[in-house]
Amino acid sequence: MKIDGNDCVRMHDLVQDMGREIVRQVSTSEPDGRSRLWSNEDIVHALEENTGTAAIEVVVLDLSKDKEEQWSGKAFKHMKNLRILIIRNAHFSRGPQNLPNSLRVLHWSGYPSPSLPSNFNPKNLVFESLSLLDFEGCKFLTELRSLFGVYLDHTNIDELPFSIGNFVGLQQLFFRECPRLNQLLSTIHILPQLGIVAAYGCGCRGYRCELSEDKEKVGLWLVILNSCVGICI
Repeated sequence: MKIDGNDCVRMHDLVQDMGREIVRQVSTSEPDGRSRLWSNEDIVHALEENTGTAAIEVVVLDLSKDKEEQWSGKAFKHMKNLRILIIRNAHFSRGPQNLPNSLRVLHWSGYPSPSLPSNFNPKNLVFESLSLLDFEGCKFLTELRSLFGVYLDHTNIDELPFSIGNFVGLQQLFFRECPRLNQLLSTIHILPQLGIVAAYGCGCRGYRCELSEDKEKVGLWLVILNSCVGICI
């Protein structure tokens, strides 16, 4: 292990390389047979050619935004055991038609669609971070008891859907640069596990708060509104 300049504990490069080589040896000639994909070339090939398999559990992709990747959006259909999907700085021609319900971590900056796939029901999702989403795709979600944190950056949402009240295990809710966000509903206040709500550079006109009659069920202890227009708490 090592500590970086931000005092964060990170895996040592040698340990990381050794782990990657162990994974690569499982399927030296066919990357789609490995449990983890980290090579941009291998991942882009799998997405463009729809060669994903049930063997893949982790995908981490970091590309340049200058190039648009052409794909059909069907690449995740056969990745039925995908647990972690992290995509940064990538520009895709369209949004995904499918996302595996097995996902526990979903981080996609520059998400290429205003909504999530209608058949996406991630009951085991723990962490979700999306940008450019208008949250339409969350209207169908049922109770996500495992969801710990939601981070929304540069999204086009103007309000939170009432379905967010279904996220009974949610503890952290963050917004950054969401200019159309008008109101933080009182619904978020009654989420039993929610402790932190933070908005940075948003258009929030206010946080509508109605305290629950049962004060013991109110877990919210920190609200941060930084550089938001017309703050009214």
